Amino acid sequence: MAISRCVSCKGTSFEISEANVSGTRFKLNFVQCALCGAVVGVTEFYNSGSIVKGIEAKVELLESYLLTVNKNISVIASVLDDLLRRN
Repeated sequence: MAISRCVSCKGTSFEISEANVSGTRFKLNFVQCALCGAVVGVTEFYNSGSIVKGIEAKVELLESYLLTVNKNISVIASVLDDLLRRN
C-alpha cells in the first residue's frame, strides 16, 4: 500500500484547516500537510452526506404524517357519504 506524501516537503501527516475563500459564499476545508501547511486538497465545510440523511429522515416523517392524514380524510369522507345517504 502506498503512503500519501506532501508534494512540497514529503511529509506524511495531514490535517484539515477551515478556510474562507474570497469569491465564495461558503466555507471550505483545506486538507493540508501538517508539517509545512501546503494544501493538497479541498473538501466541503459541511458534510453533504449527513445533511442529505437528515433531510431524508424528515421526508420519511412527513410521508408518515401524510399517510395518516389521508386515512383520516378517507374516514371522514366515508362518514359524510353515510350521512348524506341517510338524509
